[in-house]
Amino acid sequence: MLVCMFEHIESPTPIRVGTASLPSFHTLGIYVQLLIPIATLSSVSIYPPTSFLDPSAAPIIPNSQNILDSVLKTKSNALVVVPAFLEQWAFSPNAIDILKTLEYVVSLLLTF
Repeated sequence: MLVCMFEHIESPTPIRVGTASLPSFHTLGIYVQLLIPIATLSSVSIYPPTSFLDPSAAPIIPNSQNILDSVLKTKSNALVVVPAFLEQWAFSPNAIDILKTLEYVVSLLLTF
C-alpha cells in the first residue's frame, strides 16, 4: 500500500492574470502580458484574435463590460486594470460581485 506523504500540504492557487484591458504596445502591457509570464511561469489572458475569422476585422476594444466578460470566460483570478475602469465598476453592483471573486485586483496610479 502506497500512501502519498504530501497530501496534507496545501499548494497555492495558480494565478491567471486578466490583462485584456491593457494595450500590448504600452509599457504596462509589455510588462504584464509578456514579461510576468516569462519570469513567474504564470498565465495571462488576453482577448482572442479576431483576424482568424475575418482578416479585415478590427481588434476588440476594451470597455468596462467586455473586460469583465473576458475575466469570467478565461477563469482569471487576478486582474490588472487602469483606474478609469475601477471607477466605472465602483458604481455597478454586478461588477463588484465579479471583482469580489478575484484573488487580486491591481490598478496602477501614475502621478507626475
